[in-house]
Amino acid sequence: MAVKNKNGMVKLLFILIIITCIVIIAAVSWKSGSDAIYGDFENTKKSAAEVLYSDVSGADLEKDYPKTPDEVIQFYGKCYKLIYGDMIRNDDIFANVLHIQRRLYSKELAEKNLFEVQLEQIKSDVEALKDSNVVVIDFEAKPPIYSKDFKTCEVRTIISTNANDENGTLKAYWVYNIVKDEKDLWKIHSFRRTDSDFN
Repeated sequence: MAVKNKNGMVKLLFILIIITCIVIIAAVSWKSGSDAIYGDFENTKKSAAEVLYSDVSGADLEKDYPKTPDEVIQFYGKCYKLIYGDMIRNDDIFANVLHIQRRLYSKELAEKNLFEVQLEQIKSDVEALKDSNVVVIDFEAKPPIYSKDFKTCEVRTIISTNANDENGTLKAYWVYNIVKDEKDLWKIHSFRRTDSDFN
């Protein structure tokens, strides 16, 4: 009788171990599947997005602000690619990237573009691009054109997308006006889209 009970306990223990293994495997499979759908970054662009986000979020702009207009616009371009490159899936990360990008703005530009308003507008723009299957794939900056006093400059940029038009790759051309502020830091003071071809 004791042997029967012992065999029964062993079988029960064996069944419980198998059930536990099945539950663990199912949980791991569900987690990795949900990460693919609900992760912080778009799954097919995850590694590139993680590198860009690490560069952007890891920068200490208080202690190590970009020293030249070139560096300012290169940093801005990383944020731009994250925002418009259909890379981010997490709203908090999206908002954080915009917060970081705005630290490159002059005081006047930041005041003209309130964060919440800008965030909603950008989200709307990103959704419109997604609906058209258009994403930004590159952000190229031309050398700055300085004013005579070297306190302001213009930086021309070419933003390339994955889409094509009659001339080839669909591109947008933006001009950024960058000024030195009272702390001698180069800040983006204004930007505008143009039809000029900077190639």
